[in-house]
Amino acid sequence: MKEITLESHARRVNKVLLFIFWAYFFVCIVLGMTITAPTSLISIESIPLIIFFAGMITSTIYFVKRKYNDITGLILCLSVMVSLVATYFNLNSVVEETMILVLVIPACAMALYLNKRNFAIYAVCFNLLCVIFEAVYKTMGMQKFISDLVKIDFILLFLYFSAKWGSEIIHQMIEKEKNSNNILNKLEDTMGFLRKNTEILNRDIMNCNMTLKMIKESGDSVALAVEEVAKGISEEAESVSNINVMMSEADKLVADTAAISREMAEVSVSTVQIVNEGVKNINEMNKQMDIINTAVNESYSTVLKLQESMDRVNEFLQGITEIAEQTNMLALNASIEAARAGESGKGFAVVADEVRRLAEQSTQTVGLIHQVITNIKDEADAILDKVYSGTEATKAGEAIVKKVSESYDRMNQSFKDIDNYIDSELKMIENTTLLFSQIRKEMESIAGISQEHAAASEEMAASMQDQKDKIESIFNSMKEIQKSSEELEMIVKDK
Repeated sequence: MKEITLESHARRVNKVLLFIFWAYFFVCIVLGMTITAPTSLISIESIPLIIFFAGMITSTIYFVKRKYNDITGLILCLSVMVSLVATYFNLNSVVEETMILVLVIPACAMALYLNKRNFAIYAVCFNLLCVIFEAVYKTMGMQKFISDLVKIDFILLFLYFSAKWGSEIIHQMIEKEKNSNNILNKLEDTMGFLRKNTEILNRDIMNCNMTLKMIKESGDSVALAVEEVAKGISEEAESVSNINVMMSEADKLVADTAAISREMAEVSVSTVQIVNEGVKNINEMNKQMDIINTAVNESYSTVLKLQESMDRVNEFLQGITEIAEQTNMLALNASIEAARAGESGKGFAVVADEVRRLAEQSTQTVGLIHQVITNIKDEADAILDKVYSGTEATKAGEAIVKKVSESYDRMNQSFKDIDNYIDSELKMIENTTLLFSQIRKEMESIAGISQEHAAASEEMAASMQDQKDKIESIFNSMKEIQKSSEELEMIVKDK
C-alpha cells in the first residue's frame, strides 16, 4: 500500500516536471538561449545541454513505460542540475548574484518527490559537481565559492528536512489509511456478522412466536378443559348433595325396617306364648289359630314390605354405584387433563387421584351393602316361605284338629327359626345402618373434597387466565422485538 502510493506521487511529479522542463527546453531552443555559442554542433560547452537533453529523453521514456518513477525523477533533476551548474560556472563573470537562486530550482523540484534518499544523492552530486567545476574552471575565488556553496547547502538542508518530514507525514497518512482500511474491513466483517446474527435472530424470533402461539392455543385448551372440569365438579357436588338426601331417606327406611323387625320379634314371642297356651287349652285352638293366622298374615305383609324396602335400597345403591362410576370417570379425566397441564397440574392430579380412590372405595362399599341386602332379601324370602308354610299349617290346623299336636311341634320349631331369622335380620339392619352412616360420612367427605376441587379449579382457571395474559404480553413483546430486528436488518443491508 505504501509503495503504490509513493509511486503514484512520484509519477504525478514526473508528469508535471517533464512538462515544465520540456517547455523550458523548447523555449531555450527557440530563443537561442544556449549555454554558449559553439562553432560546431559538438563542443565542450554543449555537453551540459546534451546531458540535459539526454536526461529529458531518458526520463520521458521511463515515464511512458511507467517504470522506475523515483529513478526517473532523480535522472531528470540531475540532468537539469548539471546544465544549470555548468551555466553558472561558465557565465559567473557576467551573471548576477541571483543566479545562485536558479541553482536551487532543480533542488526544489527534487524535494517535491519527498524522497530523502534520492534528495541526499542529489545534494552529494551537486556539491561534488560544484567542487569539480571550480577546480577545473577556477572562475571564482575560493572565498566566494565557499560562500555561495554554503548558502546553497543551507537551502538544500532545509529542502532535505522538508522532503523528510513530508515523507514521514505521507507515511503516517498511509499508516492511518491502512488502519482505516483495517477498521473498515473489521467494520464490514462486523456488519456481516451482525447481518448474519440478525437473520438468525429473526428466524429464532419467528420460531419463538410459533412456539408462543402453540403455547397460547394449548393454554386456551387447558383453560377450557379446566372450566369443563370445574363444571363437572360442580355437578358432582350437586350429585353428592342429592345422594346425601337419598341416604337420609334410606336411613329412615332402614329405621322403619328395624321397627318392623322388632314388631315381628314381638309377634313371634306372642305366637310362641299362644302356642304354649294351646297345649294347655286345646279347646281354644281355633281361636288361637285365628290369632296365629292374623299374625302370620301380618308377618307376610311385613316381609313383603321389607322386600319392597330392600328393592328401593337396591335402587338407591345402584344410583350410588352409577354416581361413583361417574365420579371415577371424572377423576380419570381430571388426571388426564392434569397430566397434559404438566408441572402446574401435579397438585390437581393428586386431588383427582384421591377422588378416584374414594369413588372406588364408595363402589366397593356399595357392593358390600348390596351383598348384605341381597342376603337379607334371601333371608326375607326364606321367611316369606316360612310364613307361607305357617299359613298353610294354620289352615291345616283349622281343617284337621287331630293333627294340632303334630302341627304345634312344627309351628314351634318354625317360630324358633323365625326368631333366629329375625335376630339375624336385626343384626343385618344394624350393620346396614352402620354402613349407611359410614357412607354418609364418606359422602360428606366427598362433598368437602368436591368443594375444594371446585375452589382449586377456580384458582386454576384464574391462574390460566393470568398465564394467558402473560403469554399474550410476551407474544406482543416478541412482535416488537421482531419489528426492531427487521429494521436493524434493513439498516445493515442498506449499509
